[in-house]
Amino acid sequence: MIGLGFYNAHNTTLDINGPFLRFTDEPAAATANDGGSVTLSGTAVAEFKHNPSTIPGERVTNTGQIKYQWYIDGVAAEDVTDRISGSQTNEITISNLVSPTDNARSVFLRATYEGSAYQSESGAITAGIARSTGNGVNEPLDTSAAIITVNPTISITTQPVDATAAQGLNATFTVVAAASDGSNVSYQWNKDGVALSDSDTVNGSNTPTLTISDSDEGTSNITVTISHPTAGNSPITSDTVVFTVVSSRDIVSYLQHDGSGNFFASDEQNLFDAPFTITANPANAQRLTSFHAPEKDITIKITMAAGAGQDKNGNAGGQGGKSEFIITLEQNQEYVVKLGSTSAPTGGANGGGGGSGYSSGEVTVLSAELGGNTSGNAFITFEYYTS
Repeated sequence: MIGLGFYNAHNTTLDINGPFLRFTDEPAAATANDGGSVTLSGTAVAEFKHNPSTIPGERVTNTGQIKYQWYIDGVAAEDVTDRISGSQTNEITISNLVSPTDNARSVFLRATYEGSAYQSESGAITAGIARSTGNGVNEPLDTSAAIITVNPTISITTQPVDATAAQGLNATFTVVAAASDGSNVSYQWNKDGVALSDSDTVNGSNTPTLTISDSDEGTSNITVTISHPTAGNSPITSDTVVFTVVSSRDIVSYLQHDGSGNFFASDEQNLFDAPFTITANPANAQRLTSFHAPEKDITIKITMAAGAGQDKNGNAGGQGGKSEFIITLEQNQEYVVKLGSTSAPTGGANGGGGGSGYSSGEVTVLSAELGGNTSGNAFITFEYYTS
């Protein structure tokens, strides 16, 4: 016998099947300058796919809520004062971005669905953990990743400095600049506000080092402009420095060394202004002095003197020999002199360590014929000479 069963149906707000989540808009890639900020946003909706018109008695309520969480480089973001805000909303702001640390960070938004508490037809919400809507069917749902680009900043770490050169001779200006992300920067040197280009008198107009000459005496202003295709502060311009062109001077440049790659001192002197003296160093009897005339051929007076001798065994040490002579230094021709620092032979007439000089590999003996150097060390003096 077949029995008959009767069932009662009662509508509630309970939806057995949870909604599907869908993003209606997603965060887009963003770009900011160093120290700037970006704001990213996304919006998700919860949709019920069934249709009450085809499933009689089934309700479609959406009394739950969507929860958001932002992720930066795969890690859940948290709000930080002056740095991150809105990390658990649909809009996040990331501030005080730093190049290159924050460049290429990957950011995405995650959405989840939280169902509401059970609700009766009268509107009362039942306490407890019951939900009138189920979990989102496809949660958690993530957006595509948005990439943050932080533009670099250009900085000049070493500014060019003033330079002076004789007519027709080169002066050199150098700058050290960099982009914060290590990418390449571009250079453009300028003279009196006009961009320079390489020529017979200009070299390195688009490099960190400019070499420039001029046949006319006078001064001009030199700057260099540093550029970068994406830097937020591009272009920047260096300090203004002065390029001074003077008539050829009676300059002698010198370098002290030991001939084995060790260097001790270097300088230059315009003999027209004052003479200068180089004294032997007792700590290094083998020290050499290389010198040359960088701007033009000049005729000078050289005085070389040996050190005084020591008294010993009743014999008086000599005062030390001294020689004076006139020589024409050819422009950019190197001359070398060795100044010893040992004492003269005991009781000798000439001090030891007078040394010798040479040019182009041809040795010229510099004798010590005149007495009178009572100094303990040999020396050489360079003086401006006029006949």
